[in-house]
Formats: sequence, C-alpha cells, structure tokens
Amino acid sequence: MAPDMKKLRAEIIGDPLGRGYSGMDDVAVLTSLKAVLTSLKAEYRSRLGVLPHGRLIRVLAQEGRLAKIQRAAEEWSDPAKDVASSAAMAAMGLVGRDSSSLDPSDQEDVDLINTLVSTGVLTTDDRQALIDAATQTISRETELSLGGRVRLGDIQRARP
Repeated sequence: MAPDMKKLRAEIIGDPLGRGYSGMDDVAVLTSLKAVLTSLKAEYRSRLGVLPHGRLIRVLAQEGRLAKIQRAAEEWSDPAKDVASSAAMAAMGLVGRDSSSLDPSDQEDVDLINTLVSTGVLTTDDRQALIDAATQTISRETELSLGGRVRLGDIQRARP
C-alpha cells in the first residue's frame, strides 16, 4: 500500500518538528522518518499501546502492586471501603483472565486505575508505571499514520 502522499509532502515541506528535511538528501529524510530515535535532537516519538496480560501481571507484581490490589479486594465486608474494594475486585478479574489487557487510552480502564489511585489502593507512581509500560517508542513515519511504508521513491515524489 502506498503512503498518503499529501501527508508525506506536508511533513517534508512543513517540517513541523524542525528536523531539517530541507537540508537533507532523500536518503536522510527517509532515515529520519523511519528512525525510532532521531540522532538530530534525540527526540522520541511515542504513543500509548495496549498492555497485554503477561506484561500487565509483571508490572503489577513489581513494588507489591498486585498484593495491594488483592488486599483491597478482600476488604469487601467493610462498607466504608466499597469503592476501593469494587475497583480492586474488577482489577483482580482483569488479572485473572488470560485474554485480558489494560488499555490506558480506554476510558473505562483509565477510570478503573484512577479509582484505585484515588482510594489509596495504588499510588500515582503505580499508575505512572502502568502508563510507562504501555508507552511504545515509535518512528515519525508510524506517528503520521501515512497508510503505508514510505520508500525512497515516495520521498523523491513528495519533495518539491
């Protein structure tokens, strides 16, 4: 599938991140677009991804997070802790299913984690660890969602 030439042309001509495309040859532009880490500014591009079950379990196992959630889930008999234990039980249900995952861009997953934090089951550092684990470093080509892999000929056609 060919990339979206209009988007590619806008990226190369407009150079919104100031990568210096105008001073690069075609190969350097292609390399810059495909680089996960640009050597020009050491600038990472990233996006939130889905945290698969196995990775979710490993992150929760660190720093005693899983034990904190399990303890909160077991406190269901205390009405003062209904919100915390309900959220913890939901999290334990998520952890107990091999097919489950955590998506930090899904509002229901965000609400669940935020409830665990606001009720003191998890800390803000715990929440950040989950977000960090789901964050993927990507290339500018991927970030632009050009609709296809960019090749050298595409760069040549996109340039003025």
